[in-house]
Amino acid sequence: MVATGFMLNEIDCAKKNWFGFLIKTKLECEKNFEWLTFTIKNGKLLGKGSLTENGNKYDFTIFCSPFFRGRFERVIVESKKLKRSADTHFNEDGTLCLYHPVHDLHQKPFVNLVDVIPWLSEWVYFYEKYLEFNVWLGPEYPHNIK
Repeated sequence: MVATGFMLNEIDCAKKNWFGFLIKTKLECEKNFEWLTFTIKNGKLLGKGSLTENGNKYDFTIFCSPFFRGRFERVIVESKKLKRSADTHFNEDGTLCLYHPVHDLHQKPFVNLVDVIPWLSEWVYFYEKYLEFNVWLGPEYPHNIK
């Protein structure tokens, strides 16, 4: 049985219309975040950009696809001597943990990339504070909550 468009949930609709979904996401992000550049390649939206705090430069690579399992985005950050751990909000795969996959969805099936990107500057700020105080001062959920 084939579901018609109006019967698809938001995730299945994004998968079925993946190119339109990625174009819409690209346009929204380009409009709001001039510090990032975006391209679509191999069924994924790729974003690149840098933020600087206290003289430290953080290079971000963002991947977004409705075909990713779980969350649609993956954010990789690079910087000299980066401390990667659960304490600094890195997932086991090396991507950033920017929100709780259940508590921060607010009844939505996924978080739009345009809503995730502001959390990158928050992460940079709290990461810098972590380097200063050795404790994460930003909001967070314990990592053992499911």
